[in-house]
Amino acid sequence: NVDAPLFVQPHEAGVAGSTKLFRGLVETCETKGAVPVCRLVRNAQSAPIFLGLLPTAAAEELDERLRLGVGFRIIIVIIIDVIRVV
Repeated sequence: NVDAPLFVQPHEAGVAGSTKLFRGLVETCETKGAVPVCRLVRNAQSAPIFLGLLPTAAAEELDERLRLGVGFRIIIVIIIDVIRVV
């Protein structure tokens, strides 16, 4: 399956200080050439999904409606070795 691209960015109105935190994390990842790997479990019955967070510091305009700022592009990591018996 191919999912829509995902992007995580700060929301200052919802969480005070999130922009400063994201900028620091993105800059550190870019300096070190690191891509954080996270484990997402949507609910107790779902299998974990592994995500790579690709840092994006420069503003990019994908089209006239969407402008990306500081944040992370989310890349779903598909691991073939993990087999879940249903």
